[in-house]
Amino acid sequence: MAERFTDGQLYVNLQGHTSASSVRPLQALAGLLRALGVRADEVPVDIEEAATLYRSLLAGRRMLVILDNAAHAEQVRSLLPGVRDPWWLSPAAIG
Repeated sequence: MAERFTDGQLYVNLQGHTSASSVRPLQALAGLLRALGVRADEVPVDIEEAATLYRSLLAGRRMLVILDNAAHAEQVRSLLPGVRDPWWLSPAAIG
């Protein structure tokens, strides 16, 4: 599968179904932006600005983004890249 995503892969464990507190969308965006090369002091503190920067950095790239262990849709909504041909995987919780 790596040959389909030649620009890399990103992974975030959102901790939505663990005893630890779940990762807030802005926290996840900050981590994704740092993984994409944005310095920590340049990461926007506003969620909309952070999401816009994230999407602009992904634009035109062939990247796999895995958002694992989400508690609900709102937790991932701002983390979805605005791409033409996205791949979606939504594993069901087993327990």
